[in-house]
Amino acid sequence: MNEERVTGRLSEKEADTLAALLHRYCEYNLDQFELWKLRTAYGPVYVTITREPAPGVAPQTYIELPASDTPAGSSALPSSHPSGKRAKPQG
Repeated sequence: MNEERVTGRLSEKEADTLAALLHRYCEYNLDQFELWKLRTAYGPVYVTITREPAPGVAPQTYIELPASDTPAGSSALPSSHPSGKRAKPQG
C-alpha cells in the first residue's frame, strides 16, 4: 500500500468497507483458518478467523455482520457489543 497511513477511529464508510472486504475475503480466500498478529500502540492484537466458533464460546455470542451488500449509510460494524459485555468462554 502506498497510501498515507490514516489514524483515528474508522468512519462509518471505512467500517462498511472493512466489513465488505472481510466478507469477501472469507467468502473467496479463507480456507480453514487465518491467524494474524497486528502491532498497535497498546500492544499486539491477535486475530483468529475460522469457520467454527472459538472453543467454549457459544455461536449466539458472536455479532453477525450484515452481508457485503448492506445499504450505504447503515454501518456494518458495531461500535461495541450490544450488551456492553465481552464474550466469556463457557464451561
